[in-house]
Amino acid sequence: LLARLAARREEEIGVGAAVAAADAAAKLMELGQAELIGTMDQDRVAVARANNEYLYLDEIKDIVPGGTPSKDSSDLISKYIDNWIRESLVTQKAESNLGDEQKNVDKQLRDYRNSLITYTYEKELVKQKLDTVVSDSEIEEYYNNNQADFELKDNIIKVVYVKIDKSLSSNNILLQQV
Repeated sequence: LLARLAARREEEIGVGAAVAAADAAAKLMELGQAELIGTMDQDRVAVARANNEYLYLDEIKDIVPGGTPSKDSSDLISKYIDNWIRESLVTQKAESNLGDEQKNVDKQLRDYRNSLITYTYEKELVKQKLDTVVSDSEIEEYYNNNQADFELKDNIIKVVYVKIDKSLSSNNILLQQV
């Protein structure tokens, strides 16, 4: 499919009108003009467009793992393109309906980025520094140094309780029932 699209550099293929109205993607197509196209400029081959945004062939070439049958690779690429169109159109619609203050997510992005970087750093640091092998002598030393932490606050009692009917006074009857 990718090679076929690359070969059709000058040909434009519209799919917006070909999608059935019952399809969820078709409902989203109503938000804007979305179509598969063959070319955008000489340097890059555009395979999809959602209003003024383009998805290029070089952005989807690594989606399909090597050795994937052609039908499966076509399905993967089609699903990826459909999802890209849907996401682009919803994002564009959201941006046009939200105010400038609501769209200003720069601080949230910075905070989230910093959080991700810190988390990744801490995870790597723990992986490098953490010694997970604990010897028996280290366990015993820790126990001896922290015995107060191992003291029971309440007594633990294990009881076996057997209720015997008064009419059963013979030991033989008792042994037979146990």
